Amino acid sequence: MKKMLAGLVATFMMFGLVAGVSAGAANADSVPARYQNTVPVSVSIKVADTAQKGHAVRIGVRVQGAGNGNPDSGHVTIRVARVNGGYRYLDVKTYDGGTVYFTTSKLPQVGKYSVRARFDRSTKSKYMDGDNVTTFRVVR
Repeated sequence: MKKMLAGLVATFMMFGLVAGVSAGAANADSVPARYQNTVPVSVSIKVADTAQKGHAVRIGVRVQGAGNGNPDSGHVTIRVARVNGGYRYLDVKTYDGGTVYFTTSKLPQVGKYSVRARFDRSTKSKYMDGDNVTTFRVVR
């Protein structure tokens, strides 16, 4: 009788252990999809500190992921605007890794300009979207 009772208790304990392990796995799958496989990125903008009035500016944008990997696909949008108004530039290019270069139109006025770069990931990417802002001055 004792052996039968001990076997029955062992069976129930084993069944409870299996149920507890599978319940934990089910909870791991219930995490919302928007939080799965998202890796933060940093967007770096390379632009000269000053530029000459009447000249175009070349701007480089690089996207780097946290850790060892980098995004390999997406779009980079760049917006250049004079802080006091009077000039706006907008361009979008496909991002396939590395650095993406943009060339603005000729800058007509002296003053401070802001550059805003935004990375939009592809739909199946594990990386997050990212953006950054920097400034430069146009002199005579």
